[in-house]
Amino acid sequence: MRRFILSVIVSVLHTSAFTQETNESKTRYYRHEVNVSRTGMTKPRSQGDDYEDKVYRAMSIEHQAKGYEIGFGSSSSGTLIGYCYHLNHRIAFGAMTAFTMHDSSLSGDYIVPVQVPYEYWDYKDNAPKEGYRTEYTIQYFSGGKIRESSFYLMPSLKWSWLNNSWCSLYMKASMGLHYQRLEADTEEIPLKRDENLDENKLWLEYIATPFGWEIGKQKVRGFFELGFGSNTNLQIGLTYRFGRY
Repeated sequence: MRRFILSVIVSVLHTSAFTQETNESKTRYYRHEVNVSRTGMTKPRSQGDDYEDKVYRAMSIEHQAKGYEIGFGSSSSGTLIGYCYHLNHRIAFGAMTAFTMHDSSLSGDYIVPVQVPYEYWDYKDNAPKEGYRTEYTIQYFSGGKIRESSFYLMPSLKWSWLNNSWCSLYMKASMGLHYQRLEADTEEIPLKRDENLDENKLWLEYIATPFGWEIGKQKVRGFFELGFGSNTNLQIGLTYRFGRY
């Protein structure tokens, strides 16, 4: 009985090893990988919020209404291009570059003083007279835009913990530079003073991607990535591999 059980175990292990070798022999590995995606990278919110306040303070609107609001990031777009060199079917290193844009319209409520004519009785002259009193009304303003554009250049390290002929699951770490330009188009809104509102910033950026998923054929696959760090990164795109080894 023991010999029978032992022979069954050996047979199962042999079959499993043979199947794994067969699957690996069918998998083609490639040295080079290029990917293109529409990126959901978002800028650090503190940078944009500070800039909104700066633009608002420069407007010739003396009285802001309670609950005023300025929109930021009403529309966005971005493209990311990446490259990886595979040392083997587990480890790869490379870099990614991305360009993103966020546009927003300036709008909100402000209090406007209005001179309203009225009649009153002048007891000194004993006659009716006309005068003016100040009343306040809330008006809505719109016009002008804020544009935020960013350029990223980040080396990366990729580790695939599953990589077969149709699917790959991996993790990735990236660190590099982020250049940001902030511009305000306020032609339709007068400013309190003539000043240059444009700003340029450069700082270190890092993203840890705990989950990445590729699915498709061995050379062309669709992929999805979700990363966190100093910037949130969501990517959906296509990857192409070449240079078989």
